[in-house]
Amino acid sequence: MNTKMSFKDFSEKFDIEGIISVTHAYAYGSYMVTIKGISDEFHLTESAVKNCIKYAIIHCIVSYQTALVIKQKAHCKQANHIKSNSNQTPSDKYYDRILEQRLEFVSKIRDDEILEIITYFLASINNLSINEITETIGYSEKELKVLLKNAINYKLVDAEVAAKIGCTSFMQAA
Repeated sequence: MNTKMSFKDFSEKFDIEGIISVTHAYAYGSYMVTIKGISDEFHLTESAVKNCIKYAIIHCIVSYQTALVIKQKAHCKQANHIKSNSNQTPSDKYYDRILEQRLEFVSKIRDDEILEIITYFLASINNLSINEITETIGYSEKELKVLLKNAINYKLVDAEVAAKIGCTSFMQAA
């Protein structure tokens, strides 16, 4: 009998690309796609599928927008089974915690990715809306503000770039 892989085994064998594939299969599959279905498709335990999704969201391997798609899909699936009048499902609370962990992760990013984001942000701020910018870079507006502030606070950019960031209306509204 062919046993299903754990998250650890899967991530070691297929790395980030595998985690992205699993997460996107759930997020962008039809409404009928389930964790069990993804588990069968990828020969993973159901726990491994959930861990792929959680890991991908927290570590910004998938975009913030993808995380919201996943949260909404889980909400809709659970809302059909809840008899109370509550608008919030257990999955909403679960994904809110994951998104908080993602924001904590974002606040610790100190690598060249910030410089790429800043370059794109400064080149686009006069031509695109903040929503268009965040959609393109895959972070939320709040996450973008954290990244920009950290670039300044940790001196990842020179004084001239820091001044340009600080002068944008986006950062003044922060």
